[in-house]
Amino acid sequence: MAEVALRWKAEKNRGLFAIVDDADLPLVIGHKWRAHRVKGSHTVYAKTWTRNGTIFMHHLIVGRRRGKEVDHRDGNGLNNRRTNLRHVTHQENLQSCFDMRRERQFQAWYDEKLQELS
Repeated sequence: MAEVALRWKAEKNRGLFAIVDDADLPLVIGHKWRAHRVKGSHTVYAKTWTRNGTIFMHHLIVGRRRGKEVDHRDGNGLNNRRTNLRHVTHQENLQSCFDMRRERQFQAWYDEKLQELS
């Protein structure tokens, strides 16, 4: 596993880095990566510019498929290890986001109840 430092514009993105497999480091090392926060979301991705336009790190690593999106299994847009990336439909990607949000809400509720019992 390797960490790739990201450039930043906003102060809140300072110190961010993306995670890639050691085998994929040669693919990403020659680019200047920036932190990109999606509007209306808390998810941050790594993106760069090429002569063909903007490309996200996860697309560079696993490629793009017609009618599919790349899902980060753990919900962390900066975790670009191959075991964390998968091609899914848009509906599957939305379901994954919904499931992770519900799981986090349950975990917060559960942690609160444990503190009350302590």
